[in-house]
Amino acid sequence: MEFSQMHQHLLKPSIPAYLRTLKACANVGAVWQGRWVHDQLVRKVLERNPLLGSSLVDMYCKNGALSDARRVFDSLPKQYAVSWGAMITGYADSGHGFLALDLFENMQHLNLTPSRATFLAVLKACTCSCAYKEGALIHHQIVNDGLELDQVMGSCLVDMYAKGGSLKEASEVFNTIPRKDVVTWGAMIGGFAEHDKGNHSLELFERMQECGVEPNKPIFLSSLKACGSAQALSGGRILHSMIVKSILDIDVLIGSSLVDMYAKCGSLHEAQKVFDSLPKQTVVTWGAIIIGYAEQGHGDLALELFEKMKAANLTPDKVTFTCALKACIGLEAMEQGRVIHEDIKKVGLQKDVVVGTALIDMYNKCGSVEEARSVFDEMPTRNTLTWGAMLSGYAQQGHGSLALELFEAMQKEGIKPNKVTFLCALKACSCVGALLHGRWLHAEIVRHSLDADISVRNAVMDMYARCGSLQESHRLFSLLKDPDVVSWASLLTGYAKHGVYDVAEQRIEAMGHQGLKPNIAVISSLLSACSHAGVVAEGCQFFNNLTKDHGLLPSFEHYSCMIDLFGRGGRFSEAEDLSKTMPSLPNLIAQMSLLTHIRTFTNLDFEIKPSNFSNHLALPKAYGDTF
Repeated sequence: MEFSQMHQHLLKPSIPAYLRTLKACANVGAVWQGRWVHDQLVRKVLERNPLLGSSLVDMYCKNGALSDARRVFDSLPKQYAVSWGAMITGYADSGHGFLALDLFENMQHLNLTPSRATFLAVLKACTCSCAYKEGALIHHQIVNDGLELDQVMGSCLVDMYAKGGSLKEASEVFNTIPRKDVVTWGAMIGGFAEHDKGNHSLELFERMQECGVEPNKPIFLSSLKACGSAQALSGGRILHSMIVKSILDIDVLIGSSLVDMYAKCGSLHEAQKVFDSLPKQTVVTWGAIIIGYAEQGHGDLALELFEKMKAANLTPDKVTFTCALKACIGLEAMEQGRVIHEDIKKVGLQKDVVVGTALIDMYNKCGSVEEARSVFDEMPTRNTLTWGAMLSGYAQQGHGSLALELFEAMQKEGIKPNKVTFLCALKACSCVGALLHGRWLHAEIVRHSLDADISVRNAVMDMYARCGSLQESHRLFSLLKDPDVVSWASLLTGYAKHGVYDVAEQRIEAMGHQGLKPNIAVISSLLSACSHAGVVAEGCQFFNNLTKDHGLLPSFEHYSCMIDLFGRGGRFSEAEDLSKTMPSLPNLIAQMSLLTHIRTFTNLDFEIKPSNFSNHLALPKAYGDTF
């Protein structure tokens, strides 16, 4: 009003009037009026004033006209620190973190001292662009410049470090802030929650309350997430009661988080109760309850809810589709998975990386690697998880050669292998006995600095053992400072496969000396070694002393190993007697093993069918469901 009245009365506006007008245009989003003021400034050559120039940049930035802001910035005869700060802030606030960082670097080259506001903007830019190393350097610069670490600056640093996973550095900054407001507490609580440090997050929540700071919606969301990851059901219930008192329970996002928290804590009844009480059920809330049932192993109920959601005329999003596919995996319901696949095509999500990867995983785990590969080939974009899902399918289904071909194709496309893809490739080498390829994989694992991971080391040992290189397997084992039960099982697998019973027995004794008890896999390896070595008496003794020496009851797998042991030794009556003492009906593998050995020893030519088994070995009518 002031500016237009001055023009109506032919009065020359002063610089403060221009500044106030530009600020008003920035605050109310009046970009067209701002452009008119800009035109007046150009005509009167007032643009050279550094305050007016930076105000123009700020006005355009706050109205989202970044190209106009940059054009003004570049046209300024001299760019002062305030102009640089305005442009950097504009980029940072609009999510263009890398552009803000580039501009900040150029500003530094001109030896201009950033203001506090510029530092805040560039820290925000580091956070949104995940440039955490640059953020740490800027933190040092802030300290060197002697800027006070107040609530706002401290909160920005805590948020930047926490989102980057540098929780130690975030905590150090947090502890140095003299007065912490709800934003500061929220940044630290959220950081712990996002990185699966649920207990730390909840401890901080209690400290915050002791300091008299009331939680807000973001803190409640982070704390609920923390309860879910820590499975702190009692803490979640306390949070729920606090949320009800704050009247936030009607919020859709809070309601979805409550459902998710109760589901992750295993209380599906309470999750369902919250879901039913919500005034409005959106795609997000439906997704939360479907995820809960799917992750807790209730795939049938998850799919029922999925159908109810569609009946309510709500289109599932990619998260909900992914959870429905996960439910299909648990039920091995490939037909239902195919129906969901068609639904995905209808909404055009079949080429989405997350959904496509879930489809590949579903088809693979339901036994159709061909359909999984078809989805894989049709995806325009594939990430490491996508390649890993397809590799896992081939490895799990015993298609070792195809898995190795796919691994090579992945590397040719420039996709960096991760832990999962290496594990799948190692398993593939084990399946086909590809020792040379396995050695190359081992070298690649070392090159990618993954050899320190115990699960990867165990997989490499297992690969060498199964490919017949017991020496290399044992060498890796000897380098382990603290081998776990899986490490011992990986080592024993090779001895078992090659019938080296004496060494396998010694290893189990050595394992006991380290205070580790053998698990089912270790015992099976020893019994398998007895079988391959043909030492029936030793195998029987070990089997009979399982409970006495190791506190284990013989499992199905152990009985199968013993039947195989007797069968290889031609002692069929003992194998038959043992099958009668099994805690439940013998599985198909044990039956096939026994009949195979009978045919080998008697040279009988007959077809092995369930109908050929004697009465005590007969399969139940629904043997597929039992075994």
